[in-house]
Amino acid sequence: MNRIQITNNLKEFLNTIKDQWIWFVDDQIEVLEGKRNHLYGKTQKVYIIDSEEAEKRLADWQKLQRENIRSKV
Repeated sequence: MNRIQITNNLKEFLNTIKDQWIWFVDDQIEVLEGKRNHLYGKTQKVYIIDSEEAEKRLADWQKLQRENIRSKV
């Protein structure tokens, strides 16, 4: 995978975050730095949901991302 492909994949990934969690602004997404626990915490805080619901939403989104990646291969 070359640098252009990585850059494009990262942009696509960030857009899926924005699509899923529309209340996140770019600065909040940049702070996540690809760390799942940060995304989990932000989801819980922004949507004012309990930890169980935040975990479910994140797991569902991750599953969808894996399926999308597999469908492209």
